[in-house]
Amino acid sequence: MIIHMDHTNSGNLIVTNSIKNAPCAVTEFISLVGGKWKPIILYYLTLGPKRFGEIDVRIEGISRKVLTQQLKELERDGLITRQ
Repeated sequence: MIIHMDHTNSGNLIVTNSIKNAPCAVTEFISLVGGKWKPIILYYLTLGPKRFGEIDVRIEGISRKVLTQQLKELERDGLITRQ
């Protein structure tokens, strides 16, 4: 949390919390890998390169549409690459 103090012309202090604008590594990380499927996908990919079908079969409960979407987001964010 960042607390910013401004002096007004009357000499009073105004305290504002600018947490919404504060860059935070944890918040950024969670925004990139948060959710139900991304951590599971990333864990599985740490075992080595996999084809789409291998990931689809290995992760139960995820639809092909959601898997495709999650992989595209991970690629867009630079966390994975296609080979």
